[in-house]
Amino acid sequence: MYRKEEVLDKYPREFWENALYQWVHDELARKAIARNFLDKIPYEKVAEELGVSRDTVYNKVCKYSPKLFDHIDID
Repeated sequence: MYRKEEVLDKYPREFWENALYQWVHDELARKAIARNFLDKIPYEKVAEELGVSRDTVYNKVCKYSPKLFDHIDID
């Protein structure tokens, strides 16, 4: 198993932004993942920015982030 931070630090931000647009087709999920993972903003703040609940942000991140990491070579 890997830690999210180790994987995120392995590639530059532009790589992750491109991967998000390629593999995550839900716009709200892309924004939530980018702000939470790449900008290290907590769910509560992301929810405020996006005008949704904290649970919505959490659910989007949990649902769509595996799709992102499934397509990344993390070895």
